[in-house]
Amino acid sequence: MRDLGRFEIERAQAPSGPFVHVGTLTLADQQRFRQQRHLEWLDHDVQRGGEYTYRVMAFTLDGSRSKPATTAPVHYPSDATTSRRTAD
Repeated sequence: MRDLGRFEIERAQAPSGPFVHVGTLTLADQQRFRQQRHLEWLDHDVQRGGEYTYRVMAFTLDGSRSKPATTAPVHYPSDATTSRRTAD
């Protein structure tokens, strides 16, 4: 998609929300995104041993927004130092 502009990430402490904006992945080179198909985002604002639910929305360059993707529950072990979410 050449008109894909960014992804916005939201996090909640419960599966039903409320969700808050925690990150944005801006795509500056749409051709590279199409070829590579790999993005990475790190959430540095979580607590060890915490459980969170994430969802992602895509935005086109003209501002159109997708529906939120299916939520993804994540448990961070007590010994985790950072969280890692990878989109392929």
